[in-house]
Amino acid sequence: MFAPNFDISIYTDKYEESLAQSIADLIRDNDVGMSSDVANALNTTYQRQWAMYNIFDWDSQHIKHLANNIYESYYSFMELLRANPLPKDKLWIRGWAVVLTDGERLETHCHAFHENTYLSGNVSLSDLGTTTDYWFPSLSLYFDWWRCPNKLGSITLFPSWLEHRVEPNDTGELRYSIGFDLFTEHTFRYIQENRKENSENQNVILLSKKFSEI
Repeated sequence: MFAPNFDISIYTDKYEESLAQSIADLIRDNDVGMSSDVANALNTTYQRQWAMYNIFDWDSQHIKHLANNIYESYYSFMELLRANPLPKDKLWIRGWAVVLTDGERLETHCHAFHENTYLSGNVSLSDLGTTTDYWFPSLSLYFDWWRCPNKLGSITLFPSWLEHRVEPNDTGELRYSIGFDLFTEHTFRYIQENRKENSENQNVILLSKKFSEI
């Protein structure tokens, strides 16, 4: 009767390795994804990835292919949960590149912890033996992090509130990935009714694009 009950749904999938490699090349060519210190040291152009642009705005067939794959994974995820998948014209996505150089890490964080929280995900564009580690509330305190291998072309979908991290990249190579958030109509109705022009959180969400328009 009082036994603990947890409901934390995560979905993993795998895309073509050639697609992942092509997108990693795109990110490299566009000099995005690095921290400011690293970008300056390498004399590359730095942009704040999560706040400055949406990678799904890029005019690239590889990005369009990736978006279609992500939607198919989302659709399968919803079916497994016996939930109704949102159609492409009712679902938005915003994504950014992440490049970790030797010794760099992603500290524990979540993508959203507010009333508009939906789904997030990451796509691995490298195969360096690293993991993305997820912290399950209460469970991880006793059973440690759930470590998901970052294989070339692998994707993970998870609730946006779920905390995760990437430990230091000690491979000596650049680690490429894409992070993204999914939003529903509820999110945009909320922003319309509570619009704050100086809200960085709202402005970042408004960079999102409908799947039907990619």
